[in-house]
Amino acid sequence: IAIGKHGANLNEIKRQIGWAPKVIRTPSIPSKTVGEIRGYLRLVADERKSWLKKIGRRINREVSEGDNWVRLTALGGFREVGRSSALLSTKDSKILVDCGVRFSQDAGSPYLNLPEVLPFESLDAVVLTHAHLDHSGLVPILFKYGFDGPIYCTAPTRDLSSLLLIDYLKVAYGEGKTAPYDSSHIREMVKHCIPLRYGDTTDIAPDMRLTLQNAGHILGSSIAHFHVGDGVHNIALSGDMKYEKTWLFSSAHDHFPRLETLVMESTYGKRNDHQPSRKEAKRLLREIVQRSLDRGGKVLIPVFAVGRSQEVMIVLEQLMRNGNVPKVPVYLDGMIWEATAIHTAYPEYLNANLRNLIFQRGENPFLSEIFQNVDHVEKRAQVIEDPDPAIVLATSG
Repeated sequence: IAIGKHGANLNEIKRQIGWAPKVIRTPSIPSKTVGEIRGYLRLVADERKSWLKKIGRRINREVSEGDNWVRLTALGGFREVGRSSALLSTKDSKILVDCGVRFSQDAGSPYLNLPEVLPFESLDAVVLTHAHLDHSGLVPILFKYGFDGPIYCTAPTRDLSSLLLIDYLKVAYGEGKTAPYDSSHIREMVKHCIPLRYGDTTDIAPDMRLTLQNAGHILGSSIAHFHVGDGVHNIALSGDMKYEKTWLFSSAHDHFPRLETLVMESTYGKRNDHQPSRKEAKRLLREIVQRSLDRGGKVLIPVFAVGRSQEVMIVLEQLMRNGNVPKVPVYLDGMIWEATAIHTAYPEYLNANLRNLIFQRGENPFLSEIFQNVDHVEKRAQVIEDPDPAIVLATSG
């Protein structure tokens, strides 16, 4: 209603008052994460205003004399899975791209102790490509040890990473482990985030501009394009990407005005790493669900809370709406429900088909009555003991 069809209401407001209003969507599914983040940012608005002025002065400092150069230092995630991080340096600036954790028996962190990185106060900025913990999991530790600069990411990345980081702490405490930071450092991270929309270009250092583009991986995931100097060099770091349209997102952006260097993730990128098509994956899922429900059973689908779970939800809703499988309850683990609620706050990041359903036809598949929130232990017991057929989407643990 506030925006109007094709932005008509916003354009009329802008025409009449001469100002461009900023509309913040209320999630269609109430989200504790989104509510707390927006409330916290209102609380620290004056502090952020002073800090942003300081960042502006730092960005607009004079560049030094001498030859221009660009260096990319691999800190983690190169020839391995996890702890993704890289340092992009010039003679006048240092930008950290991602800072993730590695989940394995020899779990570790990026090489943040290198002289090129330290002290953290010397970093001009952090660019966060997306919210998954192998890219975001150690960003709060930077604030624990002195970093006070900006984090550039999309608004969905800010919100989803907050959700996942808080859960990361809960899991660590629950397993009796010592977490590398606490919730206060996550709040600092949120306070220092400067959200960017896809396609917006902004100065992040005296000699560097940043543009984020859709990576097609999860909600708000970005390819980070850096324009260095006055046409000195252009480099893009893909983060995790999907070069194919999915049930949720458009395919990764690939039209750059100029690009000399591309650093691209290569998970499932070997010559023989063929993934089933969307059509084939949907057919296989339908067959499994149909076979299980015909026997009066339950289907347990293990999924990550962010990304894959929402894709499965879209497919299940479509199958049931079209009568391809019986309509049964689809129970969602509480973490999945909250992540989905965050998705409903940012429908503009979804693909054109979903945007058309939501904006033009008023049909949001995430709001389907088939989806049920399992938000407490007693509800889980009820789902298990209920003899009726059902589908359960659950995260690990």
